[in-house]
Amino acid sequence: MIVMDEAFNGSLRNNLLINKYNPNDKFHNLWWLLRQLESIHKLNLIHGDFHNGNILYFNYKFPVISDLGLCRLVNQPNINNDVYGVLPYIAPEVLRGKPYTKAADIYSFGIIMWEMTSGVPAFHNISHDFHLS
Repeated sequence: MIVMDEAFNGSLRNNLLINKYNPNDKFHNLWWLLRQLESIHKLNLIHGDFHNGNILYFNYKFPVISDLGLCRLVNQPNINNDVYGVLPYIAPEVLRGKPYTKAADIYSFGIIMWEMTSGVPAFHNISHDFHLS
């Protein structure tokens, strides 16, 4: 069992719907997330499920990367070769059967950057099926 504080301010998606961030706040939030992802990668880990629902706000200013349930060592193979995650945030190479890498986490961060700066989820107007890749 894991016990943690409740993120009363919800996820990134919820915050983007409720709050109007100015460009400086957006930059600050992205910088904060990038530092956290860098810390994960410096430990030779990959997140493996990095998307807007796994970014939580315990207060308005500081997003926190959460849900490390699929986090694993870089060289640790995915035992059953299944693809997990929210489709628009999964790197195309992962959808095509390649191993999940740090680069795939960076791809997910790029999609998060898109959402943070535009205010809408990436590929929101395209049906989410395998052909998205």
